[in-house]
Amino acid sequence: MPPKYKAAYEGDVVELREDLPKYNLKRGQRGIVITEFDTPSEAYDLEMQDKEGNLLGFAYSVKPHQFNNLSLTPYIRGIELLEKHDDVAAEKEFRKAIDFRPDYIGILLNSILDSCQNNLTPAIPLLRMVLRIDPSFELARANLAITLLNIGISKARAGEQNKAFEYFSRSLAIETEPDVQFLIKKNFSALFTEVGNDAYQKKNFEASLTFIRRAYMIMPSAENRRNLGFAYANLALSQMKNGKLSEAIELFEIVEDLGFVLPAFLNDYGVCLASMGRIKEARQAFERALELEPLNELIESNLLKLDRAEGGEPKDLSLEDVSTEFDLGPLESVVLRRPNVSSREPAPI
Repeated sequence: MPPKYKAAYEGDVVELREDLPKYNLKRGQRGIVITEFDTPSEAYDLEMQDKEGNLLGFAYSVKPHQFNNLSLTPYIRGIELLEKHDDVAAEKEFRKAIDFRPDYIGILLNSILDSCQNNLTPAIPLLRMVLRIDPSFELARANLAITLLNIGISKARAGEQNKAFEYFSRSLAIETEPDVQFLIKKNFSALFTEVGNDAYQKKNFEASLTFIRRAYMIMPSAENRRNLGFAYANLALSQMKNGKLSEAIELFEIVEDLGFVLPAFLNDYGVCLASMGRIKEARQAFERALELEPLNELIESNLLKLDRAEGGEPKDLSLEDVSTEFDLGPLESVVLRRPNVSSREPAPI
């Protein structure tokens, strides 16, 4: 059944259908509803104004048949047209309603959020409509960004990562409130980290670094910096095992640039340097590693082998594989932002 509307709500703009001699008011004059009554029968008190907005007086206990509602009537027509999927005509009616009563745009937004809370996709064209009506309505812009983000999260949870990236990108591109932008970036970063971790598990270290690096660029947090350090170290160790020593050395140095001076990384860096014949630098790396972890037998053994090589290149230095666990931030849906509208309002969509 269609929602039942009252003849008017507080704040509605109405136009008299007939003269009200008792109050010296004429048909066609306009006023604003200031009070609603349901008993003993439906009636309204009106504050009457001239075309310039000057006060003409008051009319009390005016019956619904004595006025036309200039703001509510087009709003209702707009709702009915939306239900018939005639969005273009609906938008025209909403514009009429909002021209008379600007706060109806908040009521419209609230109605859209209520109607789409269990299925976000239909909210996108409706929120765009609200922004066309009032491009300055930042709350509608924020909700559009949040809606795109939340759809992206649902896609990610369903394993549709490419779709998730698409929705996250669209969401992040919308210029909106800083706190909303932060939440979008936080989720976008978490998704890149999740995909980077998947690539790591599949031993695709280059792809893993690419995604982890993107996560850090979006959200340069301490957790993401740690993840980035491990991603570089993973790739460095992989390059070294594949005989790409120069590339590995450069990657290990980037790890240290990021602030991760760990014994295991220094050991593997030293092994790499020694394999390139850079014995003095290798010894320095092993000694630095032992300063951080004096009882590490593997590093002690590598340093001893290096000393015994007598200028040659030791062939049996031991690598230390680092078990990397990325910090995976959860994907968290963001609550839609509700407009502050009166509870005495028309029924929702």
